[in-house]
Amino acid sequence: MGPEEIGTDEEGRFVMTGLPTGFEYVVHAKNETLTPFAGQAKVVCTASDGAAVDAGTIVVQRGRTVRGRVAGGREGMKIFLSTEYSFGTRVTRTDAEGRFVFEGVPAEPVSVWRDPAEQERITAEGDVVVELGNRER
Repeated sequence: MGPEEIGTDEEGRFVMTGLPTGFEYVVHAKNETLTPFAGQAKVVCTASDGAAVDAGTIVVQRGRTVRGRVAGGREGMKIFLSTEYSFGTRVTRTDAEGRFVFEGVPAEPVSVWRDPAEQERITAEGDVVVELGNRER
């Protein structure tokens, strides 16, 4: 169905109404606004018409760091990171030695790439170091 954004009240609560039944929904904080913190995504299912579903508490804690280097890289190369549940793609650029850093990454599987044909899927816990190849085209 695609992403939907909704605000919270002063206590951090939110309500979404009119959701179709029989679907799983991923509920998460907009992580890029929390850096260096991240919220863990929750998966909820709407089981029947009119039923209320509680997503529970989305815990916000210090996010992990995904850092790496592009072998033979140069300054300014675009590096992409996407999370499995939180949707959206982050972009950063390499420094003069081909290094890159993403802060505040939620503890869920992520993919990191420079070239879409060379995605590196990461499921490790904690901070991660990635080495990407440098295929010039």
